Amino acid sequence: MIQGSGGMEVEQKFRLANRETFERELVEFGGKLQGEKDEIDTYLRHPARDFGQTDEAFRIRQVGEEFVVTYKGPRLASTVKIRPEIEIPLAANTHDLWMQVFQSLSFTPVTQVRKNRRSYQLDFQDRAFTITLDRVAGIGDFAEVELLIPDASQAQAAADSIEALARHLKLGDVERKSYLALVRASQKIDSAT
Repeated sequence: MIQGSGGMEVEQKFRLANRETFERELVEFGGKLQGEKDEIDTYLRHPARDFGQTDEAFRIRQVGEEFVVTYKGPRLASTVKIRPEIEIPLAANTHDLWMQVFQSLSFTPVTQVRKNRRSYQLDFQDRAFTITLDRVAGIGDFAEVELLIPDASQAQAAADSIEALARHLKLGDVERKSYLALVRASQKIDSAT
Protein backbone atom coordinates (compact mmCIF):
# COMPACT_ATOMS: atom_id res chain seq x y z
CA MET A 1 0.00 0.00 0.00
CA ILE A 2 1.20 3.50 -0.81
CA GLN A 3 1.62 5.64 2.29
CA GLY A 4 1.01 9.39 2.49
CA SER A 5 3.93 11.63 3.39
CA GLY A 6 5.10 15.20 3.71
CA GLY A 7 8.37 16.97 4.37
CA MET A 8 11.39 17.74 2.24
CA GLU A 9 12.82 15.55 -0.50
CA VAL A 10 16.59 15.79 -0.92
CA GLU A 11 17.91 13.95 -3.95
CA GLN A 12 20.42 13.85 -6.74
CA LYS A 13 19.91 12.04 -10.03
CA PHE A 14 22.62 10.44 -12.18
CA ARG A 15 22.61 8.96 -15.67
CA LEU A 16 23.78 5.35 -15.73
CA ALA A 17 25.87 3.96 -18.56
CA ASN A 18 25.10 0.40 -17.40
CA ARG A 19 22.29 -0.15 -14.88
CA GLU A 20 23.11 -3.84 -14.35
CA THR A 21 26.80 -3.19 -13.57
CA PHE A 22 25.97 -0.37 -11.14
CA GLU A 23 23.31 -2.55 -9.48
CA ARG A 24 25.84 -5.34 -8.86
CA GLU A 25 28.27 -2.82 -7.34
CA LEU A 26 25.49 -1.34 -5.18
CA VAL A 27 24.63 -4.79 -3.78
CA GLU A 28 28.33 -5.49 -3.11
CA PHE A 29 28.48 -2.20 -1.19
CA GLY A 30 25.56 -3.29 1.02
CA GLY A 31 22.48 -2.08 -0.83
CA LYS A 32 19.39 -4.08 0.10
CA LEU A 33 16.66 -4.50 -2.51
CA GLN A 34 13.35 -3.13 -1.19
CA GLY A 35 11.26 -3.90 -4.25
CA GLU A 36 10.60 -3.41 -7.92
CA LYS A 37 7.60 -1.78 -9.54
CA ASP A 38 6.37 -0.16 -12.69
CA GLU A 39 5.14 3.42 -12.28
CA ILE A 40 3.11 5.68 -14.54
CA ASP A 41 3.26 9.36 -13.59
CA THR A 42 0.63 11.59 -15.18
CA TYR A 43 1.62 15.25 -14.78
CA LEU A 44 -1.13 17.85 -14.65
CA ARG A 45 -1.09 21.46 -15.87
CA HIS A 46 -2.56 24.13 -13.56
CA PRO A 47 -5.23 26.29 -15.23
CA ALA A 48 -3.75 29.63 -14.10
CA ARG A 49 -0.15 28.94 -13.06
CA ASP A 50 2.79 27.77 -15.16
CA PHE A 51 4.48 25.07 -13.07
CA GLY A 52 7.51 25.31 -15.35
CA GLN A 53 7.94 28.94 -14.27
CA THR A 54 7.17 28.36 -10.58
CA ASP A 55 9.30 25.18 -10.44
CA GLU A 56 6.44 23.09 -9.05
CA ALA A 57 5.00 19.75 -10.11
CA PHE A 58 1.60 18.11 -9.65
CA ARG A 59 1.08 14.50 -10.67
CA ILE A 60 -0.87 11.31 -10.17
CA ARG A 61 1.30 8.21 -9.87
CA GLN A 62 -0.08 4.77 -10.65
CA VAL A 63 1.59 1.68 -9.22
CA GLY A 64 -0.44 -1.38 -10.15
CA GLU A 65 -3.99 -0.63 -8.98
CA GLU A 66 -2.90 2.03 -6.46
CA PHE A 67 -2.72 5.78 -7.07
CA VAL A 68 -1.11 8.65 -5.19
CA VAL A 69 -1.34 12.40 -5.80
CA THR A 70 1.95 14.27 -5.39
CA TYR A 71 2.68 17.97 -5.12
CA LYS A 72 6.34 19.07 -5.36
CA GLY A 73 7.15 22.63 -4.38
CA PRO A 74 9.90 24.89 -5.72
CA ARG A 75 13.49 23.78 -5.27
CA LEU A 76 15.79 25.45 -2.80
CA ALA A 77 19.07 26.79 -4.17
CA SER A 78 21.56 23.91 -3.93
CA THR A 79 23.70 21.61 -6.06
CA VAL A 80 21.41 18.81 -4.83
CA LYS A 81 17.65 18.97 -5.46
CA ILE A 82 15.84 19.98 -2.25
CA ARG A 83 12.12 20.65 -2.34
CA PRO A 84 8.94 20.22 -0.32
CA GLU A 85 6.91 17.16 -1.26
CA ILE A 86 3.42 16.09 -0.23
CA GLU A 87 2.01 12.70 -1.24
CA ILE A 88 -1.56 11.59 -0.60
CA PRO A 89 -2.80 8.11 -1.58
CA LEU A 90 -6.18 7.93 -3.27
CA ALA A 91 -8.82 5.59 -1.90
CA ALA A 92 -9.38 2.44 -3.93
CA ASN A 93 -11.48 2.89 -7.06
CA THR A 94 -11.51 6.72 -6.86
CA HIS A 95 -8.88 7.59 -9.50
CA ASP A 96 -11.39 8.25 -12.29
CA LEU A 97 -13.52 10.42 -9.99
CA TRP A 98 -10.47 12.43 -8.92
CA MET A 99 -9.50 12.93 -12.55
CA GLN A 100 -13.01 14.26 -13.17
CA VAL A 101 -12.59 16.67 -10.25
CA PHE A 102 -9.20 17.89 -11.49
CA GLN A 103 -10.46 18.30 -15.05
CA SER A 104 -13.58 20.11 -13.80
CA LEU A 105 -11.18 22.54 -12.10
CA SER A 106 -9.40 22.94 -15.48
CA PHE A 107 -6.32 20.87 -14.64
CA THR A 108 -5.23 19.03 -17.77
CA PRO A 109 -2.89 16.08 -18.27
CA VAL A 110 0.41 17.17 -19.83
CA THR A 111 2.72 14.18 -20.14
CA GLN A 112 3.11 10.66 -18.84
CA VAL A 113 6.42 9.35 -17.54
CA ARG A 114 6.66 5.55 -17.48
CA LYS A 115 9.41 3.82 -15.58
CA ASN A 116 10.54 0.58 -14.06
CA ARG A 117 11.93 1.31 -10.59
CA ARG A 118 14.10 -0.92 -8.41
CA SER A 119 14.49 0.54 -4.89
CA TYR A 120 17.38 -0.14 -2.55
CA GLN A 121 18.13 0.90 0.99
CA LEU A 122 21.73 1.64 1.85
CA ASP A 123 23.12 2.71 5.22
CA PHE A 124 26.01 5.14 4.92
CA GLN A 125 27.45 7.55 7.48
CA ASP A 126 24.63 6.80 9.96
CA ARG A 127 21.89 7.60 7.45
CA ALA A 128 19.43 5.31 5.66
CA PHE A 129 19.45 6.29 1.98
CA THR A 130 17.00 5.27 -0.68
CA ILE A 131 18.65 4.56 -4.01
CA THR A 132 16.36 3.96 -6.93
CA LEU A 133 17.42 2.53 -10.26
CA ASP A 134 15.04 3.82 -12.88
CA ARG A 135 14.61 2.66 -16.46
CA VAL A 136 12.55 5.50 -17.94
CA ALA A 137 10.76 4.87 -21.25
CA GLY A 138 12.33 6.88 -24.05
CA ILE A 139 15.18 8.45 -22.05
CA GLY A 140 17.30 5.71 -20.45
CA ASP A 141 18.64 4.52 -17.10
CA PHE A 142 19.19 6.61 -13.98
CA ALA A 143 20.06 6.30 -10.30
CA GLU A 144 18.51 8.60 -7.72
CA VAL A 145 20.08 8.97 -4.29
CA GLU A 146 17.49 10.32 -1.84
CA LEU A 147 16.88 11.26 1.75
CA LEU A 148 13.61 12.48 3.24
CA ILE A 149 13.87 15.07 5.99
CA PRO A 150 11.17 16.71 8.13
CA ASP A 151 12.12 20.32 7.37
CA ALA A 152 14.65 22.62 5.67
CA SER A 153 16.86 22.92 8.77
CA GLN A 154 18.47 19.56 7.89
CA ALA A 155 18.72 20.22 4.16
CA GLN A 156 22.40 21.14 3.87
CA ALA A 157 23.58 18.21 5.99
CA ALA A 158 21.42 15.85 3.89
CA ALA A 159 22.76 17.34 0.66
CA ASP A 160 26.35 16.93 1.88
CA SER A 161 25.65 13.28 2.77
CA ILE A 162 24.15 12.58 -0.66
CA GLU A 163 27.16 14.09 -2.41
CA ALA A 164 29.53 12.04 -0.22
CA LEU A 165 27.67 8.81 -0.97
CA ALA A 166 27.56 9.61 -4.71
CA ARG A 167 31.34 10.08 -4.73
CA HIS A 168 31.77 6.81 -2.83
CA LEU A 169 29.58 4.99 -5.37
CA LYS A 170 31.46 6.70 -8.24
CA LEU A 171 28.28 8.29 -9.57
CA GLY A 172 29.41 11.24 -11.66
CA ASP A 173 27.05 11.99 -14.53
CA VAL A 174 24.63 14.30 -12.66
CA GLU A 175 21.29 14.91 -14.38
CA ARG A 176 19.70 18.14 -13.14
CA LYS A 177 16.56 17.98 -15.29
CA SER A 178 13.43 16.21 -14.09
CA TYR A 179 12.14 13.09 -15.82
CA LEU A 180 9.20 15.20 -16.98
CA ALA A 181 11.52 17.72 -18.68
CA LEU A 182 13.63 14.95 -20.24
CA VAL A 183 10.61 13.06 -21.56
CA ARG A 184 9.03 16.24 -22.97
CA ALA A 185 12.32 17.16 -24.68
CA SER A 186 12.60 13.67 -26.19
CA GLN A 187 9.00 13.84 -27.43
CA LYS A 188 9.70 17.14 -29.21
CA ILE A 189 12.74 15.58 -30.89
CA ASP A 190 10.78 12.43 -31.82
CA SER A 191 7.88 14.43 -33.26
CA ALA A 192 10.30 16.47 -35.38
CA THR A 193 11.80 13.39 -37.07
